[in-house]
Amino acid sequence: MKKILQLFALLFLWSNCVFAQFTVEGTVYSADEPVIGATVSVKFQSSLGTTTGVDGDFSLSVPDGDAILLVNYIGLKQVELPLEGRSTVKIVMVEDNLLL
Repeated sequence: MKKILQLFALLFLWSNCVFAQFTVEGTVYSADEPVIGATVSVKFQSSLGTTTGVDGDFSLSVPDGDAILLVNYIGLKQVELPLEGRSTVKIVMVEDNLLL
């Protein structure tokens, strides 16, 4: 009986770890062109991040669907995007003339 309870406890903890992640995919653009190498991270969690590929695409596991994404690229204004449960996003960045 004790082993069965241990098994259920282990499965419960494992399921919480597996389902606690939320994957978001998207593309980053600037003036209808993909932004290659933009940094995409989760606000307040600097260890969660990635960069965009050659097509401006990215995929990132976030803690939940209510996270806020930060998108940075030199010469473009930083974008803060609340996910609000979306798993697919299209992000359009604009030039930041003050940084140039």
